[in-house]
Amino acid sequence: IQLLNLATMAVTNLQWAKDEVSAARWAKNVDVLAYLVGTADDKRDGPWNVLHLASIHEGKPHITRFDPKGAESFPKGMRIAEDAPLDLSDDGVRVFFGIRLWEEKKRPEGKPDEKPGVEVWHWKDLDIMPLQKRREASERRRTHLATWNSTFGFQRIADDTARAASVLPDYERALVWDDLKYKSSTTDGLDFRDYYLHDLGTGERVKVLEKTQWGMAPSPKGRYLAYYGDKQWWVVEHADEASDIAA
Repeated sequence: IQLLNLATMAVTNLQWAKDEVSAARWAKNVDVLAYLVGTADDKRDGPWNVLHLASIHEGKPHITRFDPKGAESFPKGMRIAEDAPLDLSDDGVRVFFGIRLWEEKKRPEGKPDEKPGVEVWHWKDLDIMPLQKRREASERRRTHLATWNSTFGFQRIADDTARAASVLPDYERALVWDDLKYKSSTTDGLDFRDYYLHDLGTGERVKVLEKTQWGMAPSPKGRYLAYYGDKQWWVVEHADEASDIAA
């Protein structure tokens, strides 16, 4: 990675090596660039990625690195995914990224066995075997949202229970939803989920909506969350204390 100063046409090197560089992203209001530097592993699927945060001051970069190997709170057996886009808070302090399992590479298969195959299906599985096969590729690509900054360190936002999350526009909270307890092997076509507010400073998670089939939409600055229920629209204000206001 090289930086070009359009005023002086000076070029500054940020990263030079044979390692793979990916997912570069600028902060909105400050000269801060985040990117990943990955080192290939012959036995693992995908590179081991280290997060780099370059702060540019008077044309000179100051680089801070986050290597998950040195973080006790980083989940074992997982890595930062290069195909999940990076995001930065407007002030460039906090970085958001996706993590996933770091699986071993599959060994090349030999000649196909002419004997009939056997599919093992557990009676408690929520998805039938054909659906599991169809979703296998997308499930392998799934990432869990996480964040890091030099003050608070690493923090996981989504997990195996609440697998979906989005950062609110204020970059102080994230909206997390969990549908696992409502899943069933039989369905009437209605999908329900619970919604939580995840505090990015403390890591605390508070439930704001239970068993809804509709989503929640944040306001432009992230202070309010709107949702539909009981044949009308509602707004949750979460700046101080969560409270429902009919709209």
